[in-house]
Amino acid sequence: MSVGNGALDEKGMNLLRMLHEDSGIAQKTLAHKLGISPSKVSERITKLVADGYIKKFTVDIDYDVLGYDSVGFFIISLKEKDEELVKEINEFLILHPKVTEVYEMFGSSTDYIVKIMCTSNEEIRDVGKEILSLPKVQSGDSFTHLVAKRIKNDRGVTF
Repeated sequence: MSVGNGALDEKGMNLLRMLHEDSGIAQKTLAHKLGISPSKVSERITKLVADGYIKKFTVDIDYDVLGYDSVGFFIISLKEKDEELVKEINEFLILHPKVTEVYEMFGSSTDYIVKIMCTSNEEIRDVGKEILSLPKVQSGDSFTHLVAKRIKNDRGVTF
């Protein structure tokens, strides 16, 4: 099976799928499911990391349990864009502890879609005020959308 740059065989893709589902799965279990030795699993995982298929191993935290059950999306439009302004806004959004995702958009008047996770709607409002105070953010064309209910929250596509 050739995927992406063609470097992964079927066992490699299956290993990647299983690690995507549960990165804490034991190598012995992976070896059994793949029909290879645990040392080969270790070698394959090392290669997946070295080749850039795996960025890091992490846990899937339930943020609702931690109290981060208020989610908002900010639609941001800029009055004008220049390289320095975009750099400043990107840095602000990247460094903000409540900003979890940032997407730069094209093809419409929307410049950014930003996902915020907070412990209350009031906190989301406060983050929104911070964003609106950034230079060249158009307050009349920038909106906040509060999430009523999360229907699906996967970490990536199924492949």
